[in-house]
Amino acid sequence: MDNTVIHFKNVTLSASFSAKGLMARIGTAAASLGNRDGLLWNTGVRIIRYDDFSLDKGKCIALCGNDHFVQDTLLDMITNQKNPATGEIEINGILSSAKQHRKRLHGRHSAVDLLSRNAFSTNKTTLQTSLLIEKILIFSDLLAVGHVKLNALSFIEKVQLSTAIALLTEADGILLESYLFGCQQSMQNKILDRIHLQKWDNKAILIAAPETEYVRSVADRYISYKLL
Repeated sequence: MDNTVIHFKNVTLSASFSAKGLMARIGTAAASLGNRDGLLWNTGVRIIRYDDFSLDKGKCIALCGNDHFVQDTLLDMITNQKNPATGEIEINGILSSAKQHRKRLHGRHSAVDLLSRNAFSTNKTTLQTSLLIEKILIFSDLLAVGHVKLNALSFIEKVQLSTAIALLTEADGILLESYLFGCQQSMQNKILDRIHLQKWDNKAILIAAPETEYVRSVADRYISYKLL
């Protein structure tokens, strides 16, 4: 277990599926289709059961699929934003979550301001902090807008920045969102190449992702889920 960063066992989550929530998550057209066919429109509580898994250092696990809600829920349980209905989740070490970083990217201050006072800058000299910020902005292709207000950044720019923070700051485990696959292909390739490097650096990586050839090249295992 010393090498295990995240351990999932018998984990289920009770999730409320409402008409309003479905429209927000899958779009009006799909929700209308579900309503007509009686497939998606049923309100109430559904149970999500996730595969058991252990994520060890130097490994990458992918939760594949196109259901952002299920993927987000997994990430939220790992970071204690949601509690499982049953089962055990064990975390050993420091986690860096792209989703949590993205949620902080708002306000009138700039990316440079936010990164300068972020927790990962603690115990670093001014020079070390400046070099790390520059590295993050270059990786995310946002060096030119580093001093622009965060509210002015597009959603994809925030995804690129939050993913860079997750990948480049010190942590034992890295959690990546499926939204990164909305970035340009060159950025996706850069991120997935970095995953290879982080595995070699003994980092544990969990990525929510569509099942593509490139994802298959970095993932050591896939995990899935069932709606009960």
